[in-house]
Amino acid sequence: MTNVSSIFSKLSRLVFQPHSKERPPFAVRESDVFIVSYPKSGNTWVRFIIANLLAQDQVINFRNIESIVPDIHKSLKNIPRMKGVRIMKYHEPFFAHFPHTIYIVRDGRDALVSYYHYNLDSGQFQGSFDEFLKSDIYLRFGSWQDHVTRAMEQRLRYPDRILFIRYEDML
Repeated sequence: MTNVSSIFSKLSRLVFQPHSKERPPFAVRESDVFIVSYPKSGNTWVRFIIANLLAQDQVINFRNIESIVPDIHKSLKNIPRMKGVRIMKYHEPFFAHFPHTIYIVRDGRDALVSYYHYNLDSGQFQGSFDEFLKSDIYLRFGSWQDHVTRAMEQRLRYPDRILFIRYEDML
């Protein structure tokens, strides 16, 4: 618990310096923490870990996680009303506008196969893996390589604003 507390303490003291025209769809606060990853890279897993640390008196599940560590893609209307430090899940790589980022990176081969099967199973895509890699769904958040490259560039520019976590290290 002490290590997590010190990480969040350090994250909350960092300074926000925008450098990009891409922006999240709400006003970002200097205390905001974004959990970012390419889809199917462990973002929800990290989100549940953090929610359990923040709300130790609750049983965290998919019914209540949105009120503790919301997914921007699902809870956008509620985020501006949140008080205090907001820790949010996001897939968009708008790193220049994120004052604090926890970035989860997963082996691209595993992330892409998982993302492909997720979209097949949910009915959002029908076709081969090769067709998926050429689809708009795959490119919604940019390619895996572009996403990770942008995060790595941000880490080089502002190492105190981004914490990298490897999915494989959490196994």
